[in-house]
Amino acid sequence: MATREDTFCMTNNIDEEVKQQAVGAVNHTTEMEGVMANYTLRWDQNLRDAKRFVVLAAFHNKAVLDKNTGLVWEQAPDASERVWAPAIFESVNKNVGGTVGWRLPSVVELKSLLDHTLPPPFLPDGIFTGVQPVAYWSATTWSNDPTRAWIVNFSDGLVSAMGKNDVPIHFWCVRGGMNADQY
Repeated sequence: MATREDTFCMTNNIDEEVKQQAVGAVNHTTEMEGVMANYTLRWDQNLRDAKRFVVLAAFHNKAVLDKNTGLVWEQAPDASERVWAPAIFESVNKNVGGTVGWRLPSVVELKSLLDHTLPPPFLPDGIFTGVQPVAYWSATTWSNDPTRAWIVNFSDGLVSAMGKNDVPIHFWCVRGGMNADQY
């Protein structure tokens, strides 16, 4: 039977191994189509304009990597409008570029796309297609009223809350780490 001291040593070894893997994941980069690839766990950059985004051939050019956040966005958001719950359902069941595992973004993730040095919809030309200067759903429920969710408006850059069943609006899917509490 392992003693308390043995357990402490094993735990420390496991913790050190996990820490090394995490450091390796953050520091590990590979070349992919002439750009540095692994952007996992990245919120430490502030790239601007087209330097920030990479259209991904691995997704048949239907997805875009945001090098500021490490998130992967649909290259062309869905043109249809939905109320909140069906937007979540369609996002979770979506296949973009032959890949599943999509979701609605949090309000912070969605707002992070906006570059206010550019005109509406606040995105560089030639990267995304079909982005309308309209409101898009986030997965984030308004804490003061669970019947409302946060939206980001790509015409003025403002964030507000809307009733989840009030009116259908646009939605835009993302892949990457998530907070399970968003759903």
